[in-house]
Amino acid sequence: MENGECSKGFPKEFQQVTLTSDTGYPLYRRLSPEMGGFTVDKLFKGRSIRMDNRWVVPYSPDLLLQFACHLNVEVCATVKSVKYVIKYLLKGGDMATFKVDANRNSTEPREQAVGDQQPTQTTGNKPRDENKEYLSARYIGPMEAVNTILGFEVHNRFPAVIRLCVHKSEEQLVYFNEGTARAKARTPKDSTLTAFFKLCRIDEFAGSLLYTEVPSYFVWLSSEREWRRAKQGVRVDGHPGVVRNKNVARMYTVSPRAGDLFYVRMLLLNVRGPTSFEALQTVDGVVHPSAKAACMALGLLQRDDHWRRCLAEAVQSRMPRALRHLLAVILIWGEPEDGSDLWCSFAEDLSEDLRFHHRDLSTEEITDLALRELQSMLISMGGRSLPEYGLPAASVTPQDGPMQFDTVEQALITEARLPMLTDEQKAVYESVTRILWTAPAACTSWTHLLALARPSC
Repeated sequence: MENGECSKGFPKEFQQVTLTSDTGYPLYRRLSPEMGGFTVDKLFKGRSIRMDNRWVVPYSPDLLLQFACHLNVEVCATVKSVKYVIKYLLKGGDMATFKVDANRNSTEPREQAVGDQQPTQTTGNKPRDENKEYLSARYIGPMEAVNTILGFEVHNRFPAVIRLCVHKSEEQLVYFNEGTARAKARTPKDSTLTAFFKLCRIDEFAGSLLYTEVPSYFVWLSSEREWRRAKQGVRVDGHPGVVRNKNVARMYTVSPRAGDLFYVRMLLLNVRGPTSFEALQTVDGVVHPSAKAACMALGLLQRDDHWRRCLAEAVQSRMPRALRHLLAVILIWGEPEDGSDLWCSFAEDLSEDLRFHHRDLSTEEITDLALRELQSMLISMGGRSLPEYGLPAASVTPQDGPMQFDTVEQALITEARLPMLTDEQKAVYESVTRILWTAPAACTSWTHLLALARPSC
């Protein structure tokens, strides 16, 4: 229950026939008593309640008979559900974080869960090393353990996915150590992209392919750092010695904030058989100074078509919140001609998760909620208000204002956690609070910018 109402949307509306909604979830037939629907009297907390078909949870009689338990079964008839299935598959196995204390005479517990409070800052005279204090490990449940022990197949993947890197000229990733830095800088190994350029110079068939089409006809030899023709697959008519396999290419995504690299990727999606970065940026015999200029010459940047393609590609694999973040990035750094048209074209995809979690809200309310979240993202990234980008203004709600805190409760939390800070953390805390206490009492717009930086662990 939420605010006195069922969070799952019961009771449902009466429905004469089963219909498929725009969201992919069906509206099941629920006949009213006047149309022959069933009713039942149920005793709840000492009083009788008459219930009808509006209260029936979707179910499968066969599954109920087999498992003898409450089992809700819903049909999800939309291809968008594939994104959510893949999302959960790629989350990885369960992980556990634990602490091992080798000192048997220690007064601390031998295992301690993350989040437990530490009684002291030091163990004897030795300072705490928070980086070495905890270990992260994979947690294997009983089902996975049994399948592994018995040698059953735990997972499978088909077809093979070949990752294709994207980089600008002389900016490929190079691994080196202190003794090989100079040699690696002089002769860096080929990436999948630079090897593709070399392949297009020596292979006539490769010269007719896009970068993303290469893995369907060639295999990448990581040890040799080169592409070679595939030997297994279906023969391609008219091209002796060429076979097509079932590999799938995945070129790494690039944020619009990456500057010219974003347009390099765009060129690779549209230019066939480039032999170098210079050839990639050549249009009608003219070598353009940047990838963006080449995209403009090819007509790829007309009327925000490139942003529309960018969002359409992201819709296939990104969650709605990530799509809203991408649109915010495009609005701030991409400078689209018509931001309102981009919003209208993808409004349904941008608010898909909100529509699922707030089924009791109208379409207008869902749209407003999505606009408010987009506005919040714009502000957090240093952008402007929605109307300044041509989008509808979002309504202002009390939740959008400053959050109210229980000062007494926060003071107790601070008092309890202060002893848990390390010396470095305590120095930061004292510096920040000192600045806050010296703020002008009568000034409501006083600000002070602080920056905290340290090497990552």
